This record gives sequence, structure tokens and C-alpha cells, in this order.
Amino acid sequence: ELYAMSILSSNRLDENQISHSISNFLSNFQVIRLSRTCGGDKAKGISVECLFAYILSNVFRASSFYMQQRDSKWQKRFSKNTYYRFLDNPHVNWLHFTTRLRQESFKSS
Repeated sequence: ELYAMSILSSNRLDENQISHSISNFLSNFQVIRLSRTCGGDKAKGISVECLFAYILSNVFRASSFYMQQRDSKWQKRFSKNTYYRFLDNPHVNWLHFTTRLRQESFKSS
């Protein structure tokens, strides 16, 4: 695990590049539409698009969500509760979502 983290941090891409790539991914594969059909929607607060884009981009960051929040550069408009409640929402069928996303990716290949 330590080895993987050192690779991630040493090959870290520019934040704008990551954001652009994730935006393209979300729109090309209609990820937000798929998320909503599988129960991944929010009634109020920050949009699903913004939250989902952050969650995906967080994979490519060198620090954890907790450490990012502690950083003085933290500028996101949501709390850790929003982040974790979205991921732990029992109404979201993540297996169905990932299966449908895989189908969408195969269609476009």
C-alpha cells in the first residue's frame, strides 16, 4: 500500500488536467444520469455532479479527504458528512450503477 501511494504522489497530474479528464468521463458516459437511475441523487445542498466529480478526482490526490479538509486551501462547499452520507446511502445501488457504467463503456468502445 505504501508503494502504491508513493507512485500516486510521484506521478501526480496537474489538478486542472484531472478535473478536465473527470468532466469528460462524466459527460461521455452519462455517469450522473446513471447514478440517478440507481438512487444516487440528493434533495438539497451541493449538486450530485459536483460531489461525484470530487469523489472521483479524490482517487488521484496524494492526501486523504480528512487531510484535504485540514489544509488551508480547502475550498469545497460540503462537509465530511455530505461526502460520507452520499457514499454510504443505503438507497444507492452501487452494484447496479457499476454494472450499468461498464455496459455504457463497452457500448462506446
